Parts: sequence; C-alpha cells; structure tokens
Amino acid sequence: MTTLIKKCPTVITPETRIQMSYKIHGTSGISAYVLCKQELNWKQKLAKWLTGEEFNRYDYIYSSRTVIKNKYYNHNVGDGFYGVDVWAEADKIVRPCLTKGQTAYYEIVGYLPNGKYIQKKYDYGCVPPEKGETYTSEKHFKVRVYRVTYTNVDGRVFEYTPHQVQQWCAKVGLIPVEECYCGLAKDLYPELDVTNHWNENFLNKLANDKQFYMELNSPHCKNKVPHEGLVIKIDEGIARAFKLKCFRFLNKEQELLDKGEDNIEDNA
Repeated sequence: MTTLIKKCPTVITPETRIQMSYKIHGTSGISAYVLCKQELNWKQKLAKWLTGEEFNRYDYIYSSRTVIKNKYYNHNVGDGFYGVDVWAEADKIVRPCLTKGQTAYYEIVGYLPNGKYIQKKYDYGCVPPEKGETYTSEKHFKVRVYRVTYTNVDGRVFEYTPHQVQQWCAKVGLIPVEECYCGLAKDLYPELDVTNHWNENFLNKLANDKQFYMELNSPHCKNKVPHEGLVIKIDEGIARAFKLKCFRFLNKEQELLDKGEDNIEDNA
C-alpha cells in the first residue's frame, strides 16, 4: 500500500529527487513471470527427497491487489467483483512484455467487459463495449504501469527506478502512468525558503496546485469527476512511493461509502 505523504511530510527535503505522476482511479493488477512451486507426482517427490532437486519452473501469474487469479494456482478463485475477470484481460496486454523474473504492477481503468464502470463515472476517455463487441484495450479499458520489479532465482527482489519504469514501458510498448514532474523537490517551487518551514509550505502548495489539477476535475475523464491526486516517488536507490489525494476526491469516496456502494478495489 502507498503511504499518505501527510503522515510523514519530512521524508521529502529540498534536495530530495522526486518523480510525480497522476494518480488514477481504477483497480490494481499484477502480472508476473516468476519461479513457481509445482505440484509434484510421487516420482518427483522421491527424486527431490533423494537428490534435493527442485522442480519449480518459471510460469505466468496474474492477480488483483490481493488475490491470485490463475485458477490452476488458486483453485478457489471466482470471476471476482461484478462476475467478470478484468484482470485476465489486462494480463493479456502485459504478459507478452515480461521476461523471466519480471513483475509489472499497473492500474486498470475505464469499463468492465459487461459495460459497467471499473470505478463509477471514471471513464478515462473509454467507452463501454456494446453487446457482442470484443473487449478492447485503449477503447474500453486502459492499462497504466506504475511499478516493475525483477526477482532472481534466489528470491531477491530488485526494484526498477521510476525512470527505468518509464524506459521499460517505452521499450516494450506498454503505457506507464503519466509523469508530471521529475527533479529536485526544491526546484518545483523555487520561491519557497528552504530554511523556513519548507516541508509544510511545500505540501500545502502542492496540495492546491492547479497545474497538477489538484482539487479540480480529472483531466483524463470525459465525465466531470474529482481528480484523485498525485503519487510522489522518492528516487534514492530504493524507490519509495507516497500519495497525495485531493480533498474533493476523498469526500466523494466517503459519500459513496456512506451510501453503501461497493468498490471493486475493496472486493477484488
């Protein structure tokens, strides 16, 4: 889970190198090509006991934020929220781009195969599929990559930097989340005094910055819906991600919760 930046505002200093991207409102998906444990027959079990040989093999896995969706790895999985497997459709887009050890994390936005919104009113420039129409990426739904990792044979995980994620997507033909700033934090608002309550002033200014659509409608949706906010990544060898959400979005989200309306992200 991405941490709210307001809970730890001092993690960003004037000299911190940051990358900012627009936060989009959909459902999380994960596609991986990693070493997977296999169910062994009795001969393999005996061979493993005698020789220590491992029978794990590289395989493709896809999941929502919390549930593995491959039915041969998770026998109890259903089609998920709304009875459709939108994660399988997204995985078709991402899977061909993965090499051994890679895992891609992404947001899926737009419409579901059954024509319903992935998140109510958040269309992101998509249109609902008509009856009998093939569910199509970039028309009915969109996949936007925000994180990539590499896991070696020993299980060690290496994180791609924000810039490497952007480069990898460009190389393999995927689309990353939209970057809106990259550089030193102090250079975003050079008029701020770095010796006088800089952290507080920086976040206050950012939280209301119209150039990043803070407290405005989403610039990516045809429908008039609140912009969700920003994701801020600190790029210092080990990437750390924080989110800055708009109050208008949080109020809308709470309003839907109060009405008892389901959320695909909470039920995936």
